Amino acid sequence: MSTFFRRFANLETLKSVSKTNLFELLSRHGTYLAGRSFVLPPDSAGDLDYEALAAILIDPDAGMPNELVHDLHLADAMATEAIMLELLDGVPPGLLSPGGDQTPADVALQLLLKDRKFLERKRAEQFLHRSRSFRVCQGSGTREKVPRCTGKTQKIIESALGAWFEKHGRDGRPRLSAFPRPQERQLWILVQRGAARRIQGTFDKGESSSLAFRPQVFDFAVYYLDQNILVLHTDTDTKGELELYRKQIGQHLFGDESYFASEGNTTLKPLLDRGRAALDCEGLDGIERVRLRELEIYRAPNLFVRVKSDDVFADLEEAGMKLPKGFGTKAVFEVKFADSEEPRTVTEYPPSRDRYERDDDRAFMEPFFTQNGFYLNAGKRANVAG
Repeated sequence: MSTFFRRFANLETLKSVSKTNLFELLSRHGTYLAGRSFVLPPDSAGDLDYEALAAILIDPDAGMPNELVHDLHLADAMATEAIMLELLDGVPPGLLSPGGDQTPADVALQLLLKDRKFLERKRAEQFLHRSRSFRVCQGSGTREKVPRCTGKTQKIIESALGAWFEKHGRDGRPRLSAFPRPQERQLWILVQRGAARRIQGTFDKGESSSLAFRPQVFDFAVYYLDQNILVLHTDTDTKGELELYRKQIGQHLFGDESYFASEGNTTLKPLLDRGRAALDCEGLDGIERVRLRELEIYRAPNLFVRVKSDDVFADLEEAGMKLPKGFGTKAVFEVKFADSEEPRTVTEYPPSRDRYERDDDRAFMEPFFTQNGFYLNAGKRANVAG
């Protein structure tokens, strides 16, 4: 279980953070720590037994307070150099202690103590940008404002999610956080929860045993007002979980569990109807060229036709052939982005899934798909990646 706190269970990391900040965090849980034979000094000026603290974090027990677990998980996940640079770019002025020699762990811990909401929002951004598989659900009608997700509403959704998770073998006490982004006209929702229980064999002091625990996982949803769509990602990406979020967010934030369509809003029909013309990227920022590498077409029950080459349309034209009629179920695009010499692939699975090779490619591809008609009922769309 030492992997629970990969960085803060490290003696060197603990010694690298401000003693004042570490003392503030630990002082909230003095009773628990005393039960683990760790006695805090009277104030932050006293000596901390770093080795004893590291031993506790390396081997957390079932009695560790949930608040401490959540705090350490959040700080631990955000304590990398790459993330620190991102945090420093966006942190509110004057929030952090002055000085340029702070470590990633120290920055993460300071933000945890001084502006937890900011750190949680940046954590949500990390999950959104790292995830590459999404379900896109089109909303009905039009809206002028992003809905408010109040604390009361969050609790209601948490309760509904928890009941479903518990029924399906997961932890029934998820934690939902909402992050309005008014300038981008978006609402981000992050859900922290326990996955299915795992049992791991252990061997200690000559005795074999086992340890049962639930790994922590994250799901998220992003609502884009300009496009009136809901983008979903869950840890397992199963239909049941995706439908759960679609209905609960629709019901409690939009007044209708069917507000977002379950069938999605993407299509590959432009490729079948217009061929190479559907790959137009003229006037789009960040994209220099798009080629079709693979197209899967549904022809009849249990019959799929797959066309695959380095450049599908070029090879079809050279051979004097046309694409077969049917319904496009998968397309793989080779995209030459302006920021790289090597092209990357983007895969579409209508009606509601897509996959990106790199975190931020979605930001450039959304205008491409909008311009060429790959979105149904999109209206006047803007860049949904934010």
